[in-house]
Amino acid sequence: MSERAERPFGKYERFGAYHWREVEALPTRHNAILTARYRVLLDAMDPGARRVLDVGCGDGTLTYRLAGRAETVCGVDDSLLPLQLARAEFDRRSAHRRPLLVRADARTLPFPDEAFDCVVMADVIEHIDAPDAVMSEAHRLLRKGGQILLTTPRRRGAATLHEYHCHEYTGVELADLLRQRFSGVHIRPFQPVRAASLYQQKVFGRKLFKIAINCCAVAGWNPLARTAGMSEEAAHTDLCAWGQKP
Repeated sequence: MSERAERPFGKYERFGAYHWREVEALPTRHNAILTARYRVLLDAMDPGARRVLDVGCGDGTLTYRLAGRAETVCGVDDSLLPLQLARAEFDRRSAHRRPLLVRADARTLPFPDEAFDCVVMADVIEHIDAPDAVMSEAHRLLRKGGQILLTTPRRRGAATLHEYHCHEYTGVELADLLRQRFSGVHIRPFQPVRAASLYQQKVFGRKLFKIAINCCAVAGWNPLARTAGMSEEAAHTDLCAWGQKP
């Protein structure tokens, strides 16, 4: 692991349950990058999944959304603070099905074999320094035919894009990682580079494009959620991948 990746992830200490603020409908607060990730992931999720595990659930924003689709949802994280934040957010809402929350290491999860229909990892794999161990544990926990489903930033150079990332993947590298244990592997690039660049661009010192894209995302059309085939990988910033346990 690089020295940069060893730095503690301190966003929850600094910003609290920030993901919950970023999914709000207020255009000046909304984060179209985050909601694009959730949309692409949920669109790829097996509609028949009834028991879902959200690995690296953080403050529970995605976990709560998953609970609107599955009968049983469990979020796990190896840090206590985000789980506390998630519980507080769940308490503020009338839960359709309240997700379970467990503190655990993704390499050794406290669940029986074949306990889940789907294991989700939303922008988690890039933070893991032992991906083989985590994939092995996901394989153990899935029923036969169950789905592994994840998103991650696409590697675009020798250096990692973020100080907290242990390793970033190209589409080929991600497919190779999954194919060691799963079949029917699919990789879908998403978030077009041009749209993402506009999203970060300032005009007269203000992020006008960001607000405009946020307005579109709140209205139901998120240009950052556009997916493509592997032939267009270089034109996109992120990857969504899934496969099945044979």
